Amino acid sequence: MAERMPWSRRRELLEMPPEAPVRIWSFQHPAALDAARARGWLSGDHGHTGAGDAEEMRNGNGFWRAYGWMRGRMAERIPGFSGEAPVWAWVKRPSAKPMDAWRTDVIRITASVPRGRMLLSDEDAWHAVLNGRPYSLTEAESDTGTGSVGAFATSPTWERIFDLSPRTGEQALWCGQPEYVQACVDRIYLNEILAVRTMPRKPPR
Repeated sequence: MAERMPWSRRRELLEMPPEAPVRIWSFQHPAALDAARARGWLSGDHGHTGAGDAEEMRNGNGFWRAYGWMRGRMAERIPGFSGEAPVWAWVKRPSAKPMDAWRTDVIRITASVPRGRMLLSDEDAWHAVLNGRPYSLTEAESDTGTGSVGAFATSPTWERIFDLSPRTGEQALWCGQPEYVQACVDRIYLNEILAVRTMPRKPPR
């Protein structure tokens, strides 16, 4: 679904001024768009994130710790951050091929949002945060590191997911390149939505 992004484009995104528009693509439950139309903007606080529930968040289970950590980084880096759950999006148009992995109906929203209202990160590296593990850049670092960071703990290594610059040497061999870039967006307003497409699903076998 995601597409690789070359360093030239990643660098362009990183050097953009905050007011520069960036085209993004976000896969959403149709009810998320209904909620957006009712209040004037789309956010992650629409009840269809699939991230877990309130009890999981209180107990530090599931992915809530990771999402809360990301929201904290957005509060640090995005002036005027709303505090709402972010909208997850791609900054390179993803494949529109029929998908059989969707558990519910899915739409793809295309929008144009100012660069300053999003936080970019390495989607592959993000999985270390989701899994509650340190993000190691080399095999040696992985061998000497620890496992799970604990239910409510965080790891300083997670800050590395925001580094989209090219990797060389052992880091490139161990981690590859940060070519799959995701955007965590603080709201998408209705006037920023350019298109809505219902995603096709493969017929059952």
